[in-house]
Amino acid sequence: MARKYCTVKDIARAAEVSLSTVSYALRNHPRIPVETCRRIQAIAETLGYRRNPHISALMSVIGQGRKVRTVENIALIWPHGSRNHIKTTEFCRDIFTAVGSRARALGFGLEQFWMEEDNLSGARMSTILATRNIRGIVFAPALHGSSLEPSLDWNRFVTVVLGHAQWTPEMHRCISNHYHAVHECLDQLALMGAKKPAAIFSSEINQRTDFAQEAAFLTHHPHPAKARKLIFFAQGTNLGDFFPWLDANQADSVIFGTNRTYDACMALNPGAFRGRRLVTLNWEASHRLLPGIRFRHDLIAESAVDLLVSQLHMNEAGVPERARHLSLRGDWMPANSTAL
Repeated sequence: MARKYCTVKDIARAAEVSLSTVSYALRNHPRIPVETCRRIQAIAETLGYRRNPHISALMSVIGQGRKVRTVENIALIWPHGSRNHIKTTEFCRDIFTAVGSRARALGFGLEQFWMEEDNLSGARMSTILATRNIRGIVFAPALHGSSLEPSLDWNRFVTVVLGHAQWTPEMHRCISNHYHAVHECLDQLALMGAKKPAAIFSSEINQRTDFAQEAAFLTHHPHPAKARKLIFFAQGTNLGDFFPWLDANQADSVIFGTNRTYDACMALNPGAFRGRRLVTLNWEASHRLLPGIRFRHDLIAESAVDLLVSQLHMNEAGVPERARHLSLRGDWMPANSTAL
C-alpha cells in the first residue's frame, strides 16, 4: 500500500510544540532539554516518522554553507524495445522528449533504462535504482502483450505508468482515451457522408484498452444492430481475409486501428479502398495522407511526471491503496498533405 509518511508537522501537533522545536529535538540539539528530546523522539517513533534522506542531505549542505549542485533524477523505464527502436519510433520519441523536458522544468534530471534489451529482472532493476538514489519511476507503455508484472521492490519507489497494459500490482497511470478516439472518428466519417463505416482493430490493443475501442464502435455506430459484424480484428496472419470481408459487408469507410495495419493492407490490395473513406486512430505527422486521431503522447507523458513529482514531494512510495487513472483525449487531425 502507498504510505503517506509522518511529517514534522504531525509530530509537532501530537507533542503540542512548534515545528522548530521538533526539528531541533530530532537532531538532539543542545538548546532543547534532553527530556524534551526523548519525549518528542518517542512520539515520532510511535507515529512512524522517517527522515527524508534527500531533504536531510540538502539541509546538511546548506548548513555548511556549500553550494547545492546535485539534482535528483527520475527514471524512465522502457519495459520493451531496444534503444534503436525507441529512437526511431515517433511516439517513443515524443514520450522521451516530454518526460525529459517536464522533469527538467520541475528541477529533476532523467535517466533511461531498457529492461528487455538489457535483460534486467525486477530485482536487478530495483538494485540499480536504489544504488543511484532514484526514487521516482515513469514506466513507458508496453510495446507488446496486454499485461506487465515487472516485480520491482515497489516499497522503495514512487511509480507512474504510461499506457493501458494491465499491471500487477495496479499503479497510478496516464493513458490515451481510446473510447473517445473511436467515437470522434465515427462522427467525422458521418460528416464526410459515410453511412456504413467498418473498423479493423488490433485484437491485442482492443484487449489492452479494456475493450474501449470495440465498446465505442458498437455504441456510436450509425447502425448499432449491425455494428458488431462491421469490426474486423487483425491478428497478424488473417489480413488476407479482410478484403472479401470488407466487400461482403459493403462498408463505405474504414477506421484503421494502427498505421501498421494500414500499411500492410495497402501493400496487399490498395485497390480495395478506392471510393472508401479512410481514417486512423494512429495519426502521425510523417504518415501518408490519412486523417485521424493524434494521441497526445507528449501531454500524457508530462502529466505522468506531474503526478510522480507530486508524490515525491509528499514522500509517498509503494503500491497505491487506490490507483488513479488520468485519461487524456486525442486531437482530430486532417489529412497530412505534406507527408509525401
